Amino acid sequence: MKNLTKFLFSATLLASFLFITSCEKDDSEPDSQKPTLEIGDDIIGMTGETYPMNVTVTNPDGNDITLTWTMIESPDNSSPEIQEIGTTSASFTTDIAGLYKVEITASNGQDKSDTGILILYIGGVLPTSISSNTVYPDLFDNEDYPDYYAPKSIEINAGVTLEPGVVIESGADVRFRIIGNSAFLSAEGTADKNIIFRGMDKVKGSWKTLHIASNNVNNKLNFVQILHAGSSEQSGQKTALFLQSNKDTRISIKNTTIAHSDGYGLYVDGDTGIITEFSNNNFSDNAAAPIRFGAMNTYVLDKNSVFENNGIQAIELAGGTATDFNTSGTVVFAGLPYHVYSSFHLKADVTFESGVTCRFDKGLRMGINADAAIIAIADSDPITFEGLVAAQGAWVGITIQSPSPLNKMDGVIIRHGGDVNGLGGNIHLFGSTPGSQLTIVNSTISDSETWGIHSSPGDANLTQNNNTFFNNKLGDIMQE
Repeated sequence: MKNLTKFLFSATLLASFLFITSCEKDDSEPDSQKPTLEIGDDIIGMTGETYPMNVTVTNPDGNDITLTWTMIESPDNSSPEIQEIGTTSASFTTDIAGLYKVEITASNGQDKSDTGILILYIGGVLPTSISSNTVYPDLFDNEDYPDYYAPKSIEINAGVTLEPGVVIESGADVRFRIIGNSAFLSAEGTADKNIIFRGMDKVKGSWKTLHIASNNVNNKLNFVQILHAGSSEQSGQKTALFLQSNKDTRISIKNTTIAHSDGYGLYVDGDTGIITEFSNNNFSDNAAAPIRFGAMNTYVLDKNSVFENNGIQAIELAGGTATDFNTSGTVVFAGLPYHVYSSFHLKADVTFESGVTCRFDKGLRMGINADAAIIAIADSDPITFEGLVAAQGAWVGITIQSPSPLNKMDGVIIRHGGDVNGLGGNIHLFGSTPGSQLTIVNSTISDSETWGIHSSPGDANLTQNNNTFFNNKLGDIMQE
C-alpha cells in the first residue's frame, strides 16, 4: 500500500511537470528570421558630386530594420561623407578620386542581420588649366570605369603624361588644347592597357577635339583610343585629332584607334604639321575622311594601318593655296586614294609607289619645279593621276619645268586633265631655259579637254614609247 501511494504521487508530479513545460513552450515567441539585403549596381561617378546609395531590405518578421553604413576601403587622405537620407538610402560625396567600398548591414534588432558591400569607382575631375608638368596614373583596372572626367574644356601649357590604362570621359563640346612648345601630351599605353579618350554619352560628336599646338618631341600617342569626338568645328573642320600647322606641330602616332568622329579622324590645317611616326593605326566609322593633311605627311604612312567604314574612304591632301613637297621622299600607297584639294608643288625628287592614286579637284595641277623630279614607276599596280570627277578637264594636269633626267613615268595613268584654262594638256612640258625633260613609257594618257601631252617650243625634251592615247579632245601629242 505504501509503495502504491509513492507511485501515484510520482506519476502525478511527472504529469504536472510535463503540462507546465508544454504550456511554457506554447506561450513563448517564435525564433526571428534573418532579413535579406539587396544592394544595387556599383556606382561610377566623379569627385565633387553626390550619389545616392539605395538598398532593398526584405524582413520576414515585419519588425523595424536598422541600417548601418561603414566605409571599409578608401584612398589615402580621403574623407568621404555618408549621410542617411531615408530608411533604406544614404548619400555619398568625396573630393578624392579612387576606389571606395561601403559595408552595409541590415539588422532586425534581435541579433539577426544581413551584410553586403557597395563599390564606388570615383574618377577625378580634370582642371580647366594645367600649367605645371603632371602625371595622371591609372586608377581602375577595368576600362568601364573612367579614371578622369573633363566636364569643361582644358588648356594645357605644360607636360601631361598619361599612364597606361587611363580612361578620360569628356563632356559636351569639350576641347583639350596643348599649346606652346614646352607643353606636350605623352600618352603611351600598352596593348593590354590602352589610354582612352571618349565621350560621356558615347555617340559621335560627344566632345570636340584633341588639339595639339606644340612641336615638342614628347607629343606621342601609342596604344591610344580617341572616340566620339567632332562635336563642332576647329579651324573650319570637325575632327577628333587636330594638329595646328602654324605652330609647326609634331606628333608620333602608333597603334592608335581614332573612331566614331562626327568629322575627320585626323586633321592638319596646313603643310607644316608634322607626323614623325605613323604605324599600325586604325581609323574607322568617322563621318568624313579618316585623314586630311599636307602632302609630305604621305611619306610616313604605312601599309599596316586600317581605314574602314569612314564617310569618305580616301586620304585628303590640302595645304593653303598649294601643298608642297619640300624634301625628297616617297608617297606611300596606304590602301586608299588621295583626294587632292590644293595644287601639288614638287620642290624635290618625289617618288610615287605602285598603287598610288591621286584625284585632283577642279582647277588644280601637279607642278614639278626646275629643281625637282617626279619618279612614278609602277612595278605592280598602276600609278594614277586623275580628276575627282571622271570627265575631260576635271583638273589642269601635270606641268613640268624640271630638266632632271630622273623625270620618268612607267605604268602610269593620266586622265581627266587638260583644263582649257590651263596649259593645254594632261601633261605640259615647259620649253624655256633650262627646259624640261620627261621619259614616259607603258602608260595611258586619256580624256584630256585639250591635248594628251603638250610640249612648248624651246628646250622641252620628251621621250615616249609604248603608250596608249585615247579620247583626248585636240589630239594625242602637240610638240610646238
